[in-house]
Amino acid sequence: MTAGLQCDGVLLEYGGNDCDFCWEEVAAHPDIMHLSKTPIQEFEQTLKRMVMYIKSAQSIPMLMTLPPIDAERYLNHICRNGLNRDNILHWLGDLHTIERYQELYSLRIARVALETHTQLIDVRSGFLSRRDCSSLICTDGIHPNAAGHALIMDLLADFHRSRISA
Repeated sequence: MTAGLQCDGVLLEYGGNDCDFCWEEVAAHPDIMHLSKTPIQEFEQTLKRMVMYIKSAQSIPMLMTLPPIDAERYLNHICRNGLNRDNILHWLGDLHTIERYQELYSLRIARVALETHTQLIDVRSGFLSRRDCSSLICTDGIHPNAAGHALIMDLLADFHRSRISA
């Protein structure tokens, strides 16, 4: 089962796409329930299986929290090709539901790390602790830009240095 996995450690950065919705369906039907692309319970179980697989391959799993999103920019990006913004906002209840829902997945990553005794790299706090957090996110509102990726690299390097000196 572990053939082909030959490394000391594996960094899992996972969840940003899983917590997303099919926005076309939401815009077309804002009064019904919609599930994320990967419901959170399925996401958690998959993440745990991935951690156990990596451990069974005698490698060290490391989990990473999700960088935050900019809800306003992300909604603009979702609606850029004509999706009904009012319908999406009606379904959401308020604009910040987008970022809170994404945060649930990031918190679940941290919980899985705790439950499975897996190292956690808290990238999210590195972004949120910055006053210029929005300047680290692309215009699509969801992906880190070059400065955001540089911050992630700094956080990964800090994590690595802390493990070497421990």
